[in-house]
Amino acid sequence: MVISGNNLVINGTTVEAADLTNVASITSDVQTQLNSKANTSTVNSQVWDYSQMPSGSVLQVVNTSTDAETSTTSQSGFEAMRLAITPKFQNSKIIIMGTVYGSGNDDAHSWLEYSIGGGAWQRNTLLNGDRVGGIAFGDVSITRAVGEKTIQVGGSTHLFVSFNTLSVVEIRVMCAAENTGGFWLNSGSASPGSFNDTSTKSTLIAMEVKQ
Repeated sequence: MVISGNNLVINGTTVEAADLTNVASITSDVQTQLNSKANTSTVNSQVWDYSQMPSGSVLQVVNTSTDAETSTTSQSGFEAMRLAITPKFQNSKIIIMGTVYGSGNDDAHSWLEYSIGGGAWQRNTLLNGDRVGGIAFGDVSITRAVGEKTIQVGGSTHLFVSFNTLSVVEIRVMCAAENTGGFWLNSGSASPGSFNDTSTKSTLIAMEVKQ
């Protein structure tokens, strides 16, 4: 390839300057069209159009866990875990799966509460049963033992509910004890370092399912 005057000679073939100008113009037009077709916002809106997804599709998953070894002797309890999920559709169903591990020297239990759009926390039959108690630990559970306690079988819940909202939904796990017998989250009440000294992790998961 050589340049001869204003022309370009490639393998003996002369390409005049006017032809080069036309090629440059065509190349520019093609690039402009490619840029238009590859518009980022257009591509994203097509790929992430959730309304086109079939019923039963999982739209999002939120999860949290804790290995904190928290104890209480209070009936008002404490917050063990919390997560937040904002539904993409008002009629979406939310699968809630939670497992709470712990031990109690006397009556103790855990339950679920929820808040919509930053409102008050609610504890009702949407996420719980119709009794005061929730997941039981201690002498109301079948794993009651005498003396030191190892971690009891974790209480678990699997729910499929609709909050009928597009606002953020917060879900939390609460744990409480009836009295000074106490409740231990993720651990037993055994002496530290003993054979019965155990620990584990509690989990909470929320998944939005398109209807």
